[in-house]
Amino acid sequence: FLSNMSLKLDYLKALGSAGSLEIRESVGFCDEAGRHIYHPVGRNFLVEDLEGDQVSFIKQDRAVAHYVAMTVSQTYLLAVSEKLKSSNHPQISIYDLKTYAHKRVKHFQYKDSKATEFVHLTFAQDGSFLASVTEPPNSTVVIWDWNHGKKIAENAVGTSVDKISFSLNDNTTLCTSGANHLKLWKLKEMTLKPLQHFDISQNQVFTDHCWTDDDKLLVTTELGEIFIIQNFMTRQYIDKAFE
Repeated sequence: FLSNMSLKLDYLKALGSAGSLEIRESVGFCDEAGRHIYHPVGRNFLVEDLEGDQVSFIKQDRAVAHYVAMTVSQTYLLAVSEKLKSSNHPQISIYDLKTYAHKRVKHFQYKDSKATEFVHLTFAQDGSFLASVTEPPNSTVVIWDWNHGKKIAENAVGTSVDKISFSLNDNTTLCTSGANHLKLWKLKEMTLKPLQHFDISQNQVFTDHCWTDDDKLLVTTELGEIFIIQNFMTRQYIDKAFE
């Protein structure tokens, strides 16, 4: 009798996280109150209530081999860069974290180049655009109207990019950074154009950057330096910030 029964297992709880992988934004809040967080567990994602025992799982489609990058928007949409089993084209899936079901609301592929992965993702502050970066050594920045799964602009950077972000006050201005690379971009009329150079040397490793509410750009280097930049000019410099 038992041999004729089918058995189906499901997830109940998970301890630990795959967030230790080299993936930016692999842990984040799912609500304004900061009560729920998401993080990867194995090949899936766990959404956990920090004030209770309730958990839910976002299960990856069987066609997905593994995830590469992720980011969450201010409107609590989770974008995941995925590597497919049967295709070399990178795929992006969008999940709605505001509902308990966490349904996938959109997915689309990038078929216009030989790129196989999106290694970095970021949403514009208002959630209207999604920016993605292809794998090194010659990365390309691709901007999406994610709601329609439509590519609206792209530009070859020509070097590796370790971080991409939108200005907090202007969803048409972006910054990219990495080894020997720091650049601002402007999205205009379906094109992505590089802006003028900063007043600091490009011959250094930029490890991270972020925007402030008053549109200053904070940039760090592997030497522990911090540059505070506004209007392409260094307004403040902090040497050996971690000593």
